[in-house]
Amino acid sequence: MTWVTFLTKLRLTSMPIAKMREYVELARLGDSSSADRLELLLIHRMNVVRQLEEMTASLAAIDYKIGLYQEKVTA
Repeated sequence: MTWVTFLTKLRLTSMPIAKMREYVELARLGDSSSADRLELLLIHRMNVVRQLEEMTASLAAIDYKIGLYQEKVTA
């Protein structure tokens, strides 16, 4: 995966630009920063999982409303 592709994935998962910069700076340090990069990505992953859970719950609410409206429109 190229740098640009990976950074795009981070941004698409709502990683703040400041955190992306931090990641890039750590990556430039090389292997000595692997533990710090791992921690940064693990924390971001937890945030993404939380966002997915929130989005899934929101989608369920939207689907519920759609179902109610479809019943009214077809009745």
